Amino acid sequence: MYEVIVDGQSLKDLIFVTDVERSMGPSVKGRIVTIHAYILHDVLATVDVLNKLLTGEEQEFIFSDQPDRYWRGRVKEDINVPKSYDKAKIDIDIEIADGVSYAINPKELSFQSRTNLILENVGSDYAYPTFDFTLKDDTYMVAVVSKDKIFQFGEPIEASPLKEVTITKEKVTDGYETTRSYTSINKKIKDISSSSFNINNINPFWRSAGSFVQRNKSMPTPSNGKVKVGKWAKYWQTGERMASWVKGRTFPVAQTKNVRQSKSSKAYLLTNRGVYIGWLLEQDIDGASSKGFAANNNNASDLVVNFASNQGYYWHGPAKKIDIGVDCTNFCLETYFSYFIKDNSQYGAYYVGVMSKYNEIMGMFFSTHKNNRKTSINFVAYGKGLQGSGLSSRNFASNFWGKLTMTKIDDKLQFKFNNDMDKRTYSRSYSIADKKLQVTHIVIWAGKYANNPGPFDMAAIRLKFTGLNSKVYIKPKTEVIKEVFNVPDPRYKFDAGDVIRLDMASNKAYVNGIETLSPIAYGSDNVRLKPGDNEIMFDVSSDVVPDVDVFYRERFK
Repeated sequence: MYEVIVDGQSLKDLIFVTDVERSMGPSVKGRIVTIHAYILHDVLATVDVLNKLLTGEEQEFIFSDQPDRYWRGRVKEDINVPKSYDKAKIDIDIEIADGVSYAINPKELSFQSRTNLILENVGSDYAYPTFDFTLKDDTYMVAVVSKDKIFQFGEPIEASPLKEVTITKEKVTDGYETTRSYTSINKKIKDISSSSFNINNINPFWRSAGSFVQRNKSMPTPSNGKVKVGKWAKYWQTGERMASWVKGRTFPVAQTKNVRQSKSSKAYLLTNRGVYIGWLLEQDIDGASSKGFAANNNNASDLVVNFASNQGYYWHGPAKKIDIGVDCTNFCLETYFSYFIKDNSQYGAYYVGVMSKYNEIMGMFFSTHKNNRKTSINFVAYGKGLQGSGLSSRNFASNFWGKLTMTKIDDKLQFKFNNDMDKRTYSRSYSIADKKLQVTHIVIWAGKYANNPGPFDMAAIRLKFTGLNSKVYIKPKTEVIKEVFNVPDPRYKFDAGDVIRLDMASNKAYVNGIETLSPIAYGSDNVRLKPGDNEIMFDVSSDVVPDVDVFYRERFK
């Protein structure tokens, strides 16, 4: 005989349960568990009691054949009684919203001054732990790291903004060296001093050839009263989505008007067989003079590629070496560029790498080479490809105008793309043993394969490099002076004795029991425990490692 317990209340005195029907397997939202039972006596009175116990709200159900776990669900429908006298058979359907059951006894573990630990999950589904950090020192960041996830609360002191502190005193100062965040490059690439670089040192299948040249400065205009609509165009100037049949075709221009919209200062009213079809922004004109991508004051200074000829069956194109001018091992590189593939014949590659002499610390490259207009994004570190790179996309990678950010903080690496063309973001984070290489220069390379056509448009635009642990020298002074120091100004600070809770089930954080959202770092994801043993690491911006309590319930599919 089954016994069913609801919120701690047994139903054995009300119904005789013959079976509890449930399915188990892959997680299914809204899983249905059915109780098959009989009401042996006083049917209607028993139903009244059942209606009080089974509220229709979410409740905890325990079944006697699985006494070590419970299901969290709600009664789905009314209890249907076929007759009001002796021995009425009933079925009670319970909807399990999350589709899993939970261990009755939770895991409650405590650790002192630990930076890593092994957590065991004996369930058959992911478990989502809660971490309580009791701080022993003032702290600016607490992070939980698993093999594939990072949840960061606050930010390390090295990444904090700087503030000026002025001290007036009489003294003889000596020159000294310090470490801080320092931006050594923040310019358009055309304005940055650079030198040639043999890209073959990075990849034996690549060659340095050709040059970067400044983009044509003029917008395309109607030719003989007609314009050709670019295949990349998506919307008319008035906001309506453009029909596919319009793209790539040539139409007469009926009117012209001045606008200030996106990259355009003019728009043209097009007609088809005497019928107005829409206002076209000048940036969406397919014009040979603009190399397929319209230029105005915002992008006239872009550097586009002038490919060399007769390079054999190699990937080839110009390469630029840019010295960073600062001594650091941690950094943040931001670079703007564009990369457009128009048709199946175009082969293209675009590479950005941060180097330590001839050693590649961190790099990314776009690659289009399969005659299908799909472009792959690949990430590398210390000369090796990283797991999870090779993202292949026809839209996000092949129709790209935006920013790439590469950040290295000790053994933490992050790649992040912001594509302004379709307002999408893509990021990857890695934890890799830090080789502590000194950054010396940045390499930018754009290429195509053999004599195949290159990308429809590919341009290097802007570069910003910040050494996050730069060594800087403060010059000596002998005078009555006002000393101005740039010191870290942490946006978030937590005091010794505070308890920080990171809840992986809800992706929320609490300080002394109060929910606090803003210090959760962008890109943080819930660190979950897969069935089996899980290695969990902690990263804390403090010299004193806090104590940590861990709470989780195993889940069963």
